[in-house]
Amino acid sequence: MNQPETPIQCTIRTAIPDDAPHILRLTQQVGYYLTERQAWEWLAVRMHDRDTIVAVMTDGSIVGMVSVLDRFTLFIGRQVEILDLVVDEVWRGREIGTALLNAAETWARQRGVLKVRLRTDMIRSPLRRFLARHGYSGTFKTEFFFNKEL
Repeated sequence: MNQPETPIQCTIRTAIPDDAPHILRLTQQVGYYLTERQAWEWLAVRMHDRDTIVAVMTDGSIVGMVSVLDRFTLFIGRQVEILDLVVDEVWRGREIGTALLNAAETWARQRGVLKVRLRTDMIRSPLRRFLARHGYSGTFKTEFFFNKEL
C-alpha cells in the first residue's frame, strides 16, 4: 500500500458538529459502529468537562481525532482521560497521533490537570507501543464492565 507523504500542513482544532461524518469514518476503522446521529450529538452537546479535538489537513479532510474528559474520582483523584484516539489508517506513522496526544496533554495542563490516562485492550499493541514512546506507562488489569439499559 502506498503511504502518503508526511503532511506539510495539519491544523489541530476543536471538533464541530459538521465533523460528525468524519468522526464516524474514523471510529469505524477501529471497530466502533455508531450512527452519524450519535457522532453529531456527541459533538453538538458542548460540556465544560469534555472536548473532541481533530487533525485537519489543508484540503479539509479530517485524519485523526482525540476525545478528552476531565474527571475527578474519589479513588483516582483528578485526571484527564483520553476516551478516543484514532488516526486514519492511511495516515498512521506520520506524527498525527503525536500532535493529537500533545493537544490532549495541553488541554489537560490548561485546566490545571497533571495526569492523563488512556485505557486500551490487549489487541491494540501498536497503540501501547506508541504510548510508551510518549512517556506513558501501563498496567495490565482485567476488568468487567457492567451495563444496564434504562
